[in-house]
Amino acid sequence: MGDPRSLLAAARRILEGAEQDAARAHHMSACVGAQRAAAMATEAWLVAAGQPRVSASVHENVCLAPDSGADVRAAARLLDRHRIEEGPHGSAAPVGESARESAAALTAGRRVMEFVAARMSASG
Repeated sequence: MGDPRSLLAAARRILEGAEQDAARAHHMSACVGAQRAAAMATEAWLVAAGQPRVSASVHENVCLAPDSGADVRAAARLLDRHRIEEGPHGSAAPVGESARESAAALTAGRRVMEFVAARMSASG
């Protein structure tokens, strides 16, 4: 874990990279990037809030906020379909993602990013 502001800035850069990947028709990379950006953004918010444990699951993280709406939770669930587990027993995201799927993942990533940015700006 690192500095929350640095983590959020890195998450934004990852999301920008995912958008560039989608524009180049690298849809699987765009989907995975959107999920990683959202996971990092939620980590930034939770670290800033003093949360001691942070999940790699965007959905698990946003569910820690009682006021996360159905739209944010649905976006998080969509993103977690593209989550790649790390470590010796990791799992790979599905291959052959479509332009439609990467567009949905990017929209979901932006929604989670907005949610996180609002939480972090409210907390100072």
